[in-house]
Amino acid sequence: MPRLRFPYLPVPGGPREILRPVLPLEIVVPGLLIPAPFLGVVDTGAPFSMFPRYLAEYLGLRIGRARRIGVAVMGWSGSAPLVEGFFLRLTGSDASDPGRAVRVEVRAAALLVTIPMFESFGLLGQVGFLDRLEEVCVREREKACEISVRERRPPEGRGGEASVVRERPPRWRRRSRRGR
Repeated sequence: MPRLRFPYLPVPGGPREILRPVLPLEIVVPGLLIPAPFLGVVDTGAPFSMFPRYLAEYLGLRIGRARRIGVAVMGWSGSAPLVEGFFLRLTGSDASDPGRAVRVEVRAAALLVTIPMFESFGLLGQVGFLDRLEEVCVREREKACEISVRERRPPEGRGGEASVVRERPPRWRRRSRRGR
């Protein structure tokens, strides 16, 4: 079971002197060739993981059939779609051998919100991230976060699992000669 260690980093858009468990990650969508780099802040008190809604459009995800969940965060309240079927690729140093890098992929889920605070990073909360891990250890004195992962992405395929995340087919518009 891999155990990754991440040093604390400043939260994007926040004061540089306040350090938090910020994880550099890549969002991997089945069928998408290039993963999207992003930052995630580990929040053990957050009930759900949350990412900005524009990421769904950027990654070509259709979220029309996703289950909607009511949420109230930082003075914003509304319902947000809970999307599943994507992975978060984490690359960190091995906790037992700091000179060795370890890369794992964790099956994830997240609410897609339109809160301005979440434009530059995502929130890694209980449902969708922390519940998929074996162990999370926040070492406040050492300013580090350690994560033990119990699942890895299968090398080929997904075992035929159904997902609410779908690729958006490319849109080709035929130009008419009228109105030029």
